[in-house]
Amino acid sequence: MAWIRKAPSGRWRAEWRDPSGRKRSKTLRRKRDAEAFLAQIEADINRGIYRDPRGGKTRFGAFAQRWLDETVHLRPSTRQRYVGLLRRHILPRFGDLPLNAIRPLDVRAFVSDLTAQGLAPSTVRQTFVVLARILKSAEVSELIGRSPAVGVDLPEARHAEPRFLTAEQVAALADAIDPRYRAVVLLGAYGALRWGELAGLRCNRLRLLERKADIRETAIEVGGRLILGPPKTGERTVTLPAFVADELAAHMARWPDSQGFVFPAPEGGPLRRNNFASRYWVPAVEAAGLGPLRIHDLRHTGVALAIATGAHPKAIQERLGHASITTTLNVYGHLFASLEESLAVGLDDAHRDAAASARSRSEGGRVLPMRPRSTRQPRR
Repeated sequence: MAWIRKAPSGRWRAEWRDPSGRKRSKTLRRKRDAEAFLAQIEADINRGIYRDPRGGKTRFGAFAQRWLDETVHLRPSTRQRYVGLLRRHILPRFGDLPLNAIRPLDVRAFVSDLTAQGLAPSTVRQTFVVLARILKSAEVSELIGRSPAVGVDLPEARHAEPRFLTAEQVAALADAIDPRYRAVVLLGAYGALRWGELAGLRCNRLRLLERKADIRETAIEVGGRLILGPPKTGERTVTLPAFVADELAAHMARWPDSQGFVFPAPEGGPLRRNNFASRYWVPAVEAAGLGPLRIHDLRHTGVALAIATGAHPKAIQERLGHASITTTLNVYGHLFASLEESLAVGLDDAHRDAAASARSRSEGGRVLPMRPRSTRQPRR
């Protein structure tokens, strides 16, 4: 389904039909160039990797904008981050290039240059992810044969070390903060909520007689505007300790909000993270002698407190709203190691009980006194 003919200009026109049956053509200066080109086209069609040669001429910048417009599932904060990475780093490098002109070496050099500029490893990785997703979309759209963003070595991302407060430290922080936000500390720690979930929580989402908090909204700040949306990992219901439910009841009675937020700003409406941190959080952390401490460490603390009670990983996963227990174990798995000695002590006790029962049966039913269960405490 391919042929060559000489054009009136003296050049050679390679013509073929693509897999959909549409007629395509390309004019080349020499006959042998046209033959080689058609041979490659036919090989690609036979191997199922055919791409329209004209598609790759689309400029990266134009395709990136189309990709951004058509990717509708992004959270507002994620979209804003992608736009910023495109504007600052990706488009200045690739914006005017045709898609098919970008080579794997270009992508590797780009990552190397970002690292050389002193960007944080996490920023380099995020920038690469955006670039790779756009190029993969171009591949899926059959504009290029294969994404050039493959086989790229990325710098190791360094994550901030989480802090895990004890129950005593949580109490000290709750006592140190402005009374208006005492319940923020307690709910954040004992409910393992994110900041946006605390800021977006409304009174009608609390069922305090049942000690339940329905996490249905989150408040995030994007470009200076507060946006209410669904939680990052989906809706869930969190069961609260009785004392936290009591604290919340007293809090809402003392500081009601016309817009229905549980933790309104002093002027009303939802809290803004930066304002809360500078005015209330940082002074309280310093007063309690706990610095440095991030607001998100309340969520980490909630997990540590739950694990200390012997909670099952599946229960913790559901409490956090993680889609997979693998995520929970990847982040917090090291905390479960502290339960290993408790497990070993329990197995010891079970073995001794079974051995004592076996001895009593073998000695004609004479009942032997059972050894008391171990009162040893596991090392922490």
